[in-house]
Amino acid sequence: MGSKRNVTITVRPDLGNPGEYEFSMEDGSGKTNQLTFDKTKDGMKKDEDYEIKFKLKNEDGADLKFSKDLSKVLWAEPTTVVDPPCPTSQQMQGIFYVRSASDIKDLELTVTNTDPAVQRFIFAFNFLPASEVDGPTANYKLYDPIGDNLDGGFTSKPPIGTSASLAIGGAIVGALATTVVMEAASTMNMVLGALIGAVLGFVAGQFLPGGRKSAGPTTHG
Repeated sequence: MGSKRNVTITVRPDLGNPGEYEFSMEDGSGKTNQLTFDKTKDGMKKDEDYEIKFKLKNEDGADLKFSKDLSKVLWAEPTTVVDPPCPTSQQMQGIFYVRSASDIKDLELTVTNTDPAVQRFIFAFNFLPASEVDGPTANYKLYDPIGDNLDGGFTSKPPIGTSASLAIGGAIVGALATTVVMEAASTMNMVLGALIGAVLGFVAGQFLPGGRKSAGPTTHG
């Protein structure tokens, strides 16, 4: 099923540079220049994908559209550089990409992100003035935000079989076991039994296939 996101890219004429533009991006939480994807945080399975709809919003007389050329509309490449340069014609097919020409409209672009590994990447859109078409003499305008894949995801639906639920179950079993074994079980005996059961339950959860996978460390720009 996956997760769907709407991201708005606003473009305005750059008043200090005639013929150029200023871009800003908003993902629903406010303006940003970096998009972060974390399947664990978003409650997704590992084999589910993100579907991101980038919507172009022209303001103050701007009149741009997405390129219709699959080889130009979206460029992306992995990076480990803190202040990376713009991507140049590379694409991350199967990771962060446009599936087909039908996903491209003048003011909307649908991008698929499979988020397969912890990976920081740069990406860029090529826009065209509304009156132009793709070609060697086209006056493309480039906008290049940053992406951050955190991998993660569940191998099965949470929360059944997670470490947390096993720890709670272990605590209950431990307390009951203490009561059964000791004829005159005191409150302290039951607390100790619950603590031991919780620890054993948590440890067991780390080895079950339904356990939650950590997203791991990553670098943000």
